[in-house]
Amino acid sequence: MFTRPPDLSDGAVVRTLESRWHLAVDDVEYVPVGFGSHHWKARSDGRVWFVTVDDLDAKRLSEVDSRQAAAQRLTAAMVVAVSLRELGLDFVAAPISSERGLASEPIDDRFVVSIFEYLDGETHPFGAYPTSSARLAVLDRIARLHQVPPSSIPALEERFVIPRREVVTAGASIDGNMLLGPYSADALDLLSHHRDSLTGAFDRFDSIVSVAIEQRSGWVVTHGEPHQANTINTPDRGVLLIDWDTVLVAPPERDLWSLIRQDEDIAHEYTKLTGWAIDGAIINLYELFWDLTEVCLYAADFLAPHERTADTEVAWESFQRYLDPSRWTPG
Repeated sequence: MFTRPPDLSDGAVVRTLESRWHLAVDDVEYVPVGFGSHHWKARSDGRVWFVTVDDLDAKRLSEVDSRQAAAQRLTAAMVVAVSLRELGLDFVAAPISSERGLASEPIDDRFVVSIFEYLDGETHPFGAYPTSSARLAVLDRIARLHQVPPSSIPALEERFVIPRREVVTAGASIDGNMLLGPYSADALDLLSHHRDSLTGAFDRFDSIVSVAIEQRSGWVVTHGEPHQANTINTPDRGVLLIDWDTVLVAPPERDLWSLIRQDEDIAHEYTKLTGWAIDGAIINLYELFWDLTEVCLYAADFLAPHERTADTEVAWESFQRYLDPSRWTPG
């Protein structure tokens, strides 16, 4: 995130690093990168660590979901990343276990921290891969990941839950939300304007999900968001995949839909690497899943107390982009 969490001090982060990883932290610096987690760079005994802190409130799937459940999902994902690295998948940027052997540790009941080796390499912005060679390099990693037997690691299964869906489907009141923040009234206007199209999109999503569930026997271990912002090009290990908090056992199309939208030949290349065919209906499902998730998450943010920050400015632009029926209306 570009904006520091107002309810979390550098001191609280440092105390957790010192108590749980036994690091003698010499210096810590907030790093305004990414979108979703908060990051720090910590120096200890001449080494540099990349520190990731997740706000469990932002990880809740619904209003009734708990911080504890969100923490359990996040911890499970980090454990999977460590397991994949131990299986020899050297492109997995996995967290460093704490002194208690845990992949993440609580700072308090709201914030959870993981630490990673600080990687020297080329990072990338969110967006399409710029070249065919870049797409094929990450496809190679995806294919290797997909061939890991799901039974060999403790990954959770895909449940096709659109987080904070109830915020959009419930039909919020303008009078009750106008003063929550600078974007609330405009967000409600957009949601109201596209109400019928959103209803149709949710119905279509639900119908395709039933097809995907029938194909569970072909599910694989997936990263979930292998876009270029979640890769680092390193001089010694090539392309690494980062941000494994979305890892799940799911249809392989979960990792492929965006690449195939960029280059249809990716489907053929994936089949050559794995011997498995791609289902176009499931590609469509995950493209719709992504858009509806973005709409619901941004709607939840804008219909809650918020301020105008660098993060909410980016979020508002993204909300308008994804809340566009031409993106997810068939035909």
